Amino acid sequence: MASNEVRQRRIERPSDDVKYELNERKPDEQENIPQDTGFLMLFKIGVLVTFVLPIVFLLIVVIVVPSKVNAVEYSLPNPPVWEGPLKPNDLLLQSERIFEGKIKGPESMVNQNGHIYTGTADGKVLHIYKGEIQVLATLGQPPCGSFADEPNCGRPLGMRIDKEGYLVVIDTYLGLFRINVATGDVFQIFSTSMKIGNRDPVFMNDLDVASDGMMYITDSSIFQRREFPLDVLEGRNHGRLIQYDPETNSSRVILENLAFANGVQLSKKEDFVLVAETTRFRIIKYHLKGPKTGRAEVFIENLPVSPDNIRRSSTGGFWVAGAVCRGHHMTFNLFDWIGPKPWLRSLVSRQLPLWLVHKALMPCGMILELNQQGDIVRAFMDPSGEKVAFLSEVEDDSGILYLGSFSTPFMSRLNINKLAKRA
Repeated sequence: MASNEVRQRRIERPSDDVKYELNERKPDEQENIPQDTGFLMLFKIGVLVTFVLPIVFLLIVVIVVPSKVNAVEYSLPNPPVWEGPLKPNDLLLQSERIFEGKIKGPESMVNQNGHIYTGTADGKVLHIYKGEIQVLATLGQPPCGSFADEPNCGRPLGMRIDKEGYLVVIDTYLGLFRINVATGDVFQIFSTSMKIGNRDPVFMNDLDVASDGMMYITDSSIFQRREFPLDVLEGRNHGRLIQYDPETNSSRVILENLAFANGVQLSKKEDFVLVAETTRFRIIKYHLKGPKTGRAEVFIENLPVSPDNIRRSSTGGFWVAGAVCRGHHMTFNLFDWIGPKPWLRSLVSRQLPLWLVHKALMPCGMILELNQQGDIVRAFMDPSGEKVAFLSEVEDDSGILYLGSFSTPFMSRLNINKLAKRA
């Protein structure tokens, strides 16, 4: 019995030792115990949320979500120096907004003896005379106003007056039309379902009409107008210049592989036609007559603004309107920065909505006058886009300029004759 009692007592003692070890650790061992496990846990969660999860999310996007574009690398020349005729100014701040809140997105305009015609974002072709706005024609079908509605509603863009006095209008979704300005009667010349060259025209944009009735039309991209940021993100040259003969109802592609072909303008003698390459910040000259017939060359490159529509100036040159400015004084040039990064443009097309890509364009207002040789004669600016921005066209009425925009709810007017007198 005694020996058993001894064993029991010996067995009980280790529990005392354990208690001692737990409650009476040495000071240096106690320092190794974490003192603030709550803070450490929050730190780990912060690292996870800030770094790990976004990386995992991007990997999932890259693997699972297909890219909407087949992006390629491109580069632009170093941005131009704003000096000489490009010396910075704010002359566009002296323009006045007209019909504000009554029209939206007057992309292109025709001014005929005080009668102004324009197309708007709600699919209408308007007639403006002595301040009164009337709907001349509606080319598509309602409803209008939303992103999804555009293909059926229509979006009138480039317009001209032909030799018989009809208003010729391009609706980028619906086709080419002639409108009787006296009665409003509409006649469709051809629809976008008519194949031109090796594909249907998807984004018809601007046009000019020669004295013999021949028409020169741009087809900007393989992406629709409402998806134009995808063309910017892809960076490929899908644009074309089309010649349409109304006498034979035939068309042919006379120039292709253009970078977002946009504005079109014939020379006064109609011996060449100009076409804007918006995303390359340059204008191409295509010869229609003379020893260079059928050949194209650069008219002007490395512009300080993305060229949209081109129209004749009252001094014998050409007006160029644009939406995105670039130059040495600007801290950030979007097109210059994203050009060498096709991987980034591909990633953006996977994830970001198109309207957000559009918002990345910094507002700016600038119009340029070029001479017949392609030199910049003068520039009118609103560098911050405070008064006018996202300009698309200049209509010159003996020095009174009407400025169109593809997105603003107004038209602008600037009398440069008064500006010249002040100078």
